[in-house]
Amino acid sequence: MPPQPVALRRRVRQRDARRSILDSAAALLRKDGADGLTMRRVARQSGCSAPTLYHYFRDKTALLDAMLDLAFAGLAVELERLPEQDDPLEVLRAQCFAFVRFCVANPVQFRLLSEARPDGADPLPAHADAQQRLERPLAQLAEAGRLQVDLELARQALWSLIHGLISLQASRPDIAWSPDLVRVSIEALFGGLIRPPRRGR
Repeated sequence: MPPQPVALRRRVRQRDARRSILDSAAALLRKDGADGLTMRRVARQSGCSAPTLYHYFRDKTALLDAMLDLAFAGLAVELERLPEQDDPLEVLRAQCFAFVRFCVANPVQFRLLSEARPDGADPLPAHADAQQRLERPLAQLAEAGRLQVDLELARQALWSLIHGLISLQASRPDIAWSPDLVRVSIEALFGGLIRPPRRGR
């Protein structure tokens, strides 16, 4: 195998170093939460020097933003894997189940996804795509006149339910949660929010 060009080797080292920093930050966040995540601890955990850490991330906010962007990108991958559906209700149902699965399996990412970002923060590249995918089917149901409440209330009710389902399973692993909990809860909410499609006469 021919030797890699110097520029390519440098890019690989930079990518690996950045990933090591992000993995170390995720481990600290999982263990101690956002308050326990400091740049000094991340540098020590990842084995890099403080100047190296600040070369990649100017401060803690930039580091958290990079972690959040990765979380949105991971969520977008899960949503892209869902089969195509014609009925927006079926799309919404599949997305809700996928979102819960992803966040229960990735509690650090869920913590980042559910945190409010500072006012005026720069938009994240992966956020718009994931948000658009998640909001589109509910908006389509509203346009078709199938919501029994206004769109904003439907969004809040759905987010509250999903957030609760994920948070409870993450915070109380000692409880033997029913494998049907997510399905029954989401279907019950849908029954109160969404009308069936109109049938042709």
